[in-house]
Amino acid sequence: MAPYRWALLHKYDENNRRLMQSTDYILLYTKQTPLKLGLYALERMVQVMENNKKNGIVYADRYQQIHEELKQAPVIDYQLGSVRDDFDFGSILLFSTSAFTYTADKLYKRYQYAGLYNMRLFIAVNYSIIHINEYLYTEVETDTRKSGEKQFDYVDPKNREVQLEMEAACTEYLKCIDAYLMPSSSRTVNLYNETFEFEVSVIIPVRNRIHTIRDAVSSL
Repeated sequence: MAPYRWALLHKYDENNRRLMQSTDYILLYTKQTPLKLGLYALERMVQVMENNKKNGIVYADRYQQIHEELKQAPVIDYQLGSVRDDFDFGSILLFSTSAFTYTADKLYKRYQYAGLYNMRLFIAVNYSIIHINEYLYTEVETDTRKSGEKQFDYVDPKNREVQLEMEAACTEYLKCIDAYLMPSSSRTVNLYNETFEFEVSVIIPVRNRIHTIRDAVSSL
């Protein structure tokens, strides 16, 4: 990897900012379990990053080691509407240092939990986030719950502070791209004495999720 200059990011402060100014890329690994890179994996990510100066983040498909079984774990393309805080990038993200520092210098809020989420949302405002449809590394997966169990972590009371930060970061992003809708009214609506031009049915699948619905209502 001699031709490239790298920074391994632990936190963003003035000292690290000076370090980053002498590097081309920032490689972020979001797990603490062993990682196995495929042959020329980083070179491939750099190659894709350098295809366009407006590329800000590159990520790829990977394999997951679950107990003794090796499984393919593909991810999907990032799009303008990809605002979920748990969007699956895999555990390796390659940042363009110029995109990272440009964006970080414009962010005025500091978060304890939503820092990475906030960063990728605002990088996406001015830069592209690119998915490499290739399996470039193997990670060890320790959370073996089913996806249906994972997706409702946000209603767990112990995650309330995390969720509030995620919501604040998303709100700022929506305001930045002129997609935020202000509440039109705070008055009480009488469903029986008023007429409405449109009616909408909201259907939520709740089979075997009585506790999930209870926790969601209780969290309000």
